[in-house]
Amino acid sequence: MNSKYIKGALYLALLISFSGLLHHIFSTWSSENNQPLSVSWHMLDCLQYTLLGLLAGYSLIRLRKLEPQSAEAYYERGRSFRCDGAYVEAIADYTDAIRLCPNYALAYNNRAFALRQLGKLAASVTDCDRAIEINPKLVAAYHNRGLGYRELGEYDKAIADYTHALQLDPKFALVFFNRGVAYSYKGDKESAAADYIKAGQLDPKLALNRANRGLDHYRSGKYKKALREYYLALEIDPKCITAYSHLAWLLSVCPARRFRDGNLAVEYATQACEIAEWKNPHLKSTLAAAYAESGDFENAVKWETIYRDTANLNTHETWLAEERLSRYQADLEFTNKSTATASKSV
Repeated sequence: MNSKYIKGALYLALLISFSGLLHHIFSTWSSENNQPLSVSWHMLDCLQYTLLGLLAGYSLIRLRKLEPQSAEAYYERGRSFRCDGAYVEAIADYTDAIRLCPNYALAYNNRAFALRQLGKLAASVTDCDRAIEINPKLVAAYHNRGLGYRELGEYDKAIADYTHALQLDPKFALVFFNRGVAYSYKGDKESAAADYIKAGQLDPKLALNRANRGLDHYRSGKYKKALREYYLALEIDPKCITAYSHLAWLLSVCPARRFRDGNLAVEYATQACEIAEWKNPHLKSTLAAAYAESGDFENAVKWETIYRDTANLNTHETWLAEERLSRYQADLEFTNKSTATASKSV
């Protein structure tokens, strides 16, 4: 038997033995200290999950240090690298998997994905070609090649690949979405809208995922990409509260002032509040920020005060609300004094 499997079995045996020991210790502790068993089992579960996490982390490190002996092992390690964004290492492992198994369609497809992430679009498309040649029914390869063609600006080829993928899997929501993007780039807004709607129907969480991806871009300082994700989320679901809220916040407080638009922020924040039937207090704070950016500090103070006085805010949320409210009040006072001074001078 391969020594790696023997080591794995030993690790598992050690874990089981240690778990049994923990059960014994906590059972004894509970009886001696008159503690409910549920408390001890909860503590035991926490320790066990911690141990499992440490063991999994250690196993992953060991896996990456070991030299794989089969195409499948290289492929799995490549997937691990790819999930961590280590695309160069992933490509190397997929290449070794293909070397050992020249007809490994999934390895070609995954290497294509990694190549595309590194901007090597032509090579990515070539790998997809090979994956499809090996397995003409590999849906992921058509989708992957479509993404490559789209980034190359070859929208008709991208749409053809997405369409072929949908013929093989008519319920693949993400393919509908990406075909919609390709149609949009071509200027075919009607077809794009139809695909976005279909994607949303197949996967109700797709719009929320796009909105959250936009938030990730915002936090990374990629404001243009964030805006695009928010608008795409609204194409999929015109009632996506999260997209309206994130969009209004970016337009209100974005560190890059060129992206700000107070009036539009008020519109989007209001829409979010209306869709939520004015029941979400955090949306009211977003509305306050939008009014502040638009120069309407009276409404900014009004809505931030309503938010601050909301029941069940935690200490940090209350502190932030007080900070924002102080700024809005100061701006309102300054504006009122300026208006009064201007009136007197007239």
